[in-house]
Amino acid sequence: MLARIDDPALPELLFERRRRLGIVTLVGALLLALLFGSELPWALPLLWLALLVSSYPVRRVLFGEQWGLVAFLHYAVSSGIAQAGLWLLMAFTPAIVISLAYGLAPQGGPAAIRIAAWGGAISAIVIALWLNGYAKVWLDLHHATPLRESASRELVARFDAVLDRAAPKLSRRPEMYRFGAPGGYFMNALAIPSLWSPAVALSDSLLASLTDDEIVAVFAHEVAHHEQFTRRRLWISWSAGMVLTAIVGLIPLGLFDMGPRGGLTTVALLPLLIVFALGRRRSRQRDDETASDLRAAELTGNGEAVASALTKIHISNRVPRRWPHSIERAASHPSLARRIQALRTAAPSVGDAPVVLPATLAVVRSPDAGSAVAFDSSRAHWFEGVPADTPLDIDSLQRNASSYRAVAYGDLTELRIGASGDERILSATDRRGQSWTVPIAGADVGVVQTALDTIDVELGRRPVALRPIGMAAARLLAVALLIMLAIAGEAGVALLAILFVLFRPALTAAVAASAGIAFGRALVALPNLAWASTNRQLGIAGALAAAIALGVITVKRVRAETTRDAKRRTPREAWLLVVGLLVITVMLLVAVLPRALAHPASLADNPLAISAATTLLGIGASIATMSGRWRRTGGGLTSAAALAGVLFLSGDGWLFNRAAAFAWTKAKLTPAGSVPITGGALTLDASPTGASFAVTQYRATKRGVPPASRYLIGRFADSTPRPRTSDASSVAFLDDATLLALETRASDSLELRAERVVVNSLGAPVVLWRRQLPPIDQARVIVDRVHRGWIVFGRGAADADLVVITDTIGGSHPSEHRWPVVPIEEDVGGRTTQLLTAFGDGSTVWMGLSEPRAGASSVAPLLQLMASGVTWEIHGSSAAGEHELADLDGFPSCANDAGHLGVVCVERSAERSRVTRIVSASSVEHIGSLPSGLDVVHASGALVAAAERFGEHVAVLDAMTRRGLRLTLPPEDRARRVAGRWTSDIVAAGPHVIVLSNGRDGTSVRRYRIE
Repeated sequence: MLARIDDPALPELLFERRRRLGIVTLVGALLLALLFGSELPWALPLLWLALLVSSYPVRRVLFGEQWGLVAFLHYAVSSGIAQAGLWLLMAFTPAIVISLAYGLAPQGGPAAIRIAAWGGAISAIVIALWLNGYAKVWLDLHHATPLRESASRELVARFDAVLDRAAPKLSRRPEMYRFGAPGGYFMNALAIPSLWSPAVALSDSLLASLTDDEIVAVFAHEVAHHEQFTRRRLWISWSAGMVLTAIVGLIPLGLFDMGPRGGLTTVALLPLLIVFALGRRRSRQRDDETASDLRAAELTGNGEAVASALTKIHISNRVPRRWPHSIERAASHPSLARRIQALRTAAPSVGDAPVVLPATLAVVRSPDAGSAVAFDSSRAHWFEGVPADTPLDIDSLQRNASSYRAVAYGDLTELRIGASGDERILSATDRRGQSWTVPIAGADVGVVQTALDTIDVELGRRPVALRPIGMAAARLLAVALLIMLAIAGEAGVALLAILFVLFRPALTAAVAASAGIAFGRALVALPNLAWASTNRQLGIAGALAAAIALGVITVKRVRAETTRDAKRRTPREAWLLVVGLLVITVMLLVAVLPRALAHPASLADNPLAISAATTLLGIGASIATMSGRWRRTGGGLTSAAALAGVLFLSGDGWLFNRAAAFAWTKAKLTPAGSVPITGGALTLDASPTGASFAVTQYRATKRGVPPASRYLIGRFADSTPRPRTSDASSVAFLDDATLLALETRASDSLELRAERVVVNSLGAPVVLWRRQLPPIDQARVIVDRVHRGWIVFGRGAADADLVVITDTIGGSHPSEHRWPVVPIEEDVGGRTTQLLTAFGDGSTVWMGLSEPRAGASSVAPLLQLMASGVTWEIHGSSAAGEHELADLDGFPSCANDAGHLGVVCVERSAERSRVTRIVSASSVEHIGSLPSGLDVVHASGALVAAAERFGEHVAVLDAMTRRGLRLTLPPEDRARRVAGRWTSDIVAAGPHVIVLSNGRDGTSVRRYRIE
């Protein structure tokens, strides 16, 4: 860039560089948010500082700045805080406060609520003070000083004359300031509206570069902005800001009962909504700028000074005079060419003398063989098939060209030079929206630019497009849809399409995509609606209603557009949306492809496959809105196929009976005992009928010794003393009074013993029998109810073998089985194994990290890890060898007993909980999926208990009969949830449900009777 400092297309090159840099920065920030969300608080500021540092050497050459890097960074950061600090604080305050509350008080409860309340209140006060003193803060951070103290008396008098003329329309007379820093260059001026302290600020560079007439013209332009901010508008803006401030302060407290995930997901939308609101305000500002130019010409009586000042500011800031229509449409200011055109059209003092253009302004030959371009006093000409020896005059080119096009300037809406690298292109667009380009030689750019500077004010304006149906309604519905999907936890892939609607509500393809994706996500969530919390139910219902409303708007628009223009042009943004959604779909499919090839049935209820189907539904809906019979037919068929895929993939028993649906009935929970636990607890187990329980705790150890865990074992009987402790590494209940305890002895051997739950009179456990076993790592004991025996399994202490030892209760002839797998030293970078369960015949089932399939791309595992996290494979080892049984999304856990029909296991992932029955070491049966809101799941025998960690809903499922009970915690326990208590584990045992809960007031094990 610095090597092209004298290039006549330098402003266009800088413009293109800023555009590319903006895209790269946005993509980088999004990748940071997606991949390293926890690092954003320091990563985004570092990214901003890096951009500032990279711009420093360029600015020194372009603008002749003389200050050092530290001074530049200090001023640039201060300016950034002044410009965006208030809005960033508003946007991120709820997320910061909620994160702080859960960080300082992870157990929730009154402490976290108080932190959220005080944090929100303090933040709201700071925002309110900043909002009321915005003008003063901005001026202080920009080192502004009163202009009356440094400007000449004549200039100040002319400023006062402008203010006197504008006085009838001003709500309050603004003060005048100058700002800047020694050695820096900022060519700018701005109006700072305020109810109490309005101001006009002119930069030092502007005051030093413009004539007095031009300075007064710029000042009048900013005063015109103050006229636009009437007292009523200022009061409305102030009131809206204070209401938003109050909402920002109350959001952390209001969303606290949604839990960490729901609260953080919901408040994460606030930055998007504020960015959207600021973007809308900037788009409306474009018309205000033109009006202020015209008003400045009126206040000063010197429209030529206004035009001259605007021209000098653009040239000094290296900004192109002409912009692409797509950029100008979204910019806060019109291009210089359009502003001067508006001045000469409306201001009588501009262009009093008629402009007489020469017969020929420029004629140049294009680098493309046989092409040439010419500009005369009324038309632009494009020639093709011109012989190389043809003289460069319009008449000769017309006679010798094989074809040519001549278009009057008034019929062109865009005529400009574009630059990228060494390529220079002349782009043109006519009133019908047709565009064409021709390359321009670098040596001819200056000649063409000079000609365009003369004729660009003669160009026509693009016809005002008819406003599509429901513009405001589409934007409001998109905001509502975004909030509802976030509350329901279903935003995900719908976010891209909704953002397109927010910023381009006229884009019918985006409205259709939002409706389609939201409708698909709502269909996926409907089967579990009865299990959802009240907030989630409202979110799903609201999202479905918004999706239907957006669908109605889409249908009405397509009908109206078809009637008006059957061959209308598809906007570029529509194809950009389709490509973006297609990229998301491909990434999701790549992530699930290896598993689908190995186990096609695993696609059922797979969250990534469902997301791909819903995204494809949005793609089809978008294409169906485009003109052309084949596009609409293809889009309709794509949408229909994707909808069928969503319905087919979205859960067991939902529309397609791939597996028998669970039969749910309602029941009631009645409190039936509670035992306080000192020191907290991690996991819970219970006896077959729920009379006894065992919880695990971390046990403090000596320095240098890894922390261990221990059991607390107790009963719910009133006469039972507090729970006793046990140093066993694994326990399993034989019945309500007896349990098996597996403990590592000092001699590195294992001891298995059967002991009573209740201690004797001396406080010691009553041991019924004991058995010494060889050392096993990661040893675990379960009950073999088929053979009335026990099973101990783990990994060999001296090798990597899987070891299974079995015997009957009280037996004296244990059988040991060993199954070789990958050695332990090869686990790093190889297979990481974890035993799940074992059977009385010595076979065992274990899991390991999924490995790349043979022939799979090396990129596929990385994409799968980024999209869905770690995945697992279940394997079985027996006398028949090793078998791969199934793939898992989440980490499984299995019941502590093996029955006649196998072992019941539960798999909990981020999206769902699945129930599986391991029949043997060679057979696994998928039983079904539990509602996604039940995120605490435990298998015990044939029963599976599930609960909401922070909510009140509970479920008990009999995995063999597929019958379940829908339960709700009693009112007094729901009140404890509101106060900050949560569920850590839950067990179904006979007629009881036992809940391990933690909170600010301690830990307890509560038993409920099912009635």
